Amino acid sequence: VIVFRKLIEYKRAMSLEKATNAVMAWEKGNDIAPPDTPNPHHSARHSDLMEEFQKFQEQQQAFNLKMIDRLEKQEQRQAERDKNLMHVLNQTVETQKQLAAAEKKRWWQFWK
Repeated sequence: VIVFRKLIEYKRAMSLEKATNAVMAWEKGNDIAPPDTPNPHHSARHSDLMEEFQKFQEQQQAFNLKMIDRLEKQEQRQAERDKNLMHVLNQTVETQKQLAAAEKKRWWQFWK
């Protein structure tokens, strides 16, 4: 019963195979788990994934810089457009004032 409890305890932290080996070693009195040697296939896959992630990160950084540049240019164009629009509106208001002043002339000032 104690062996099964140890197996359940070890199984939570490692694979079933490693847990059974650890329990067998513990049962023999060693209480030493087998060494965890990295699988070369996993290590190569990890390196590939890291390289792929690095490339993706660089691409994303370049994309972000390009988007920031486009956004800044768009903001500049909008500011210039707003400036021109305000200038045109001010000219329109001034023209309307001049027209209103011209219409307000009295009939006796018509010939002047």
